[in-house]
Order: sequence, then structure tokens, then C-alpha cells
Amino acid sequence: MSVGKSSAEKNTVGKTIGSGVPGWWSRWGFPIAWLAGLGVVLPAELERWNDAPVQLKTLAGWFIGMNLDTSVALVFLIFAPVCWFLRYGILVGRSDPMENFLSWGAGGRKAGEPRAVTRGLRAWGVGVALLSIGVNLWVGRDLQGLPPAYHDEYSYLFQARTYLDGKIAFPAPEGGEVFDQVHVLNRDRFASRYFPGTGMWMAPFVAMDRPYWGHAIAGALCTWWIFWA
Repeated sequence: MSVGKSSAEKNTVGKTIGSGVPGWWSRWGFPIAWLAGLGVVLPAELERWNDAPVQLKTLAGWFIGMNLDTSVALVFLIFAPVCWFLRYGILVGRSDPMENFLSWGAGGRKAGEPRAVTRGLRAWGVGVALLSIGVNLWVGRDLQGLPPAYHDEYSYLFQARTYLDGKIAFPAPEGGEVFDQVHVLNRDRFASRYFPGTGMWMAPFVAMDRPYWGHAIAGALCTWWIFWA
């Protein structure tokens, strides 16, 4: 009897993923929630796209006019299937196509062994970091003709150039009200309003006249760390 009970328990465990999650919900819960999310977000984004001026019907234009209620959710929904399949392949712990892919580059180890999965994930991490750089440079190409005055960009460039000039601030200009901007201090001194980290990071790239390289590399590093987190 004990053998039969053990076999039944194993069968129950085989139908679950993780701690006590029913097998049916683990397979179909995500697709149902994903389609429901798309059903809410996608119509709103299509309407926004159709109403946009012709000059903003580009990837960069889509980002510029983002709706915080739906656009950010759409980005997550686009990449959610990849994250789900990664999770599924790791937690199932059996030789399925995703787990075999995760073990890519593992030097002949069997799929499912910890080192194999870790090396597979490392390859994924490099992949998403390179994708981040590519997207940043692609969008940056469309924005390169614009003046550096969109939101924080001017202030960060100004901060980097201040450091490159060996200063942390400049004297306040005469008629300071003429130069009023949300992101710049200009009454007692003329300086960026932000903490120094961004300007320090950007300074070498600004010195090379390639500030967008700094943003692209920073974005790739953040993507890498968030992926591993």
C-alpha cells in the first residue's frame, strides 16, 4: 500500500509546477491572462496609432507619445511569453525543448543540470543586453536630428559638459528668468538639478561626441542585471 501511495504522490507532483500550483493552471493560466491583457491594451494602442500624425508613425514616435496606462503594459505583454517559457523550462525540470535550449553551450552536460541551465541563462542574458543596445541605437537614429531639450536630456548633457570643463556649476547668467527650465538651477548658480551620477557616466561619451553610446550601454547593463534579478 505504501508503494502505491508513493506512486500516486509522485504522479500528483508530476502534474504540478512549483509549490502546489495545479498543472492545468500552470499551463493555461498565463495564456488566458495574456490574451485578456492584450484584449484591453491592444485596441487602445491601435487607436492611438491611427490618430497619430504621419510624422509620428515610427517606433520613435510611438515612444514619444506613449500612454502610461497602456503603452508600458504592451511592452511587458510583448516580452512576457519569453519570460514565461524560460520559467516553465526551468521549473518543470525535465528534458523539453526549452530546457534543451537553456542548456546551450553547456559543454555536453545533460539538460536540466544546474550548471547547464545557468550557462543557458547567461547566453540569454547576453542576448537581451545586445537586443537592448540595438533598440537604443535604432531609436536614437530617428531622434538624432532633434535638439537636446526633450525633458531631462538637456540637463544631463549640460551636467556632463560642466564636469568636462572642470566645474560643478557656472555663475548664474544675467537675466536668469530668461533661462528658466524645470531641470536646471539658474538663480544663484547655473547647474543641472540632478545628482552627479548620470553626468559622470555620460562625460566620457560626451567627450567623444557620442552621448547616446552612454545611454545605450547603460540600458544594456540595466537589462542584463534586471534579467538576472
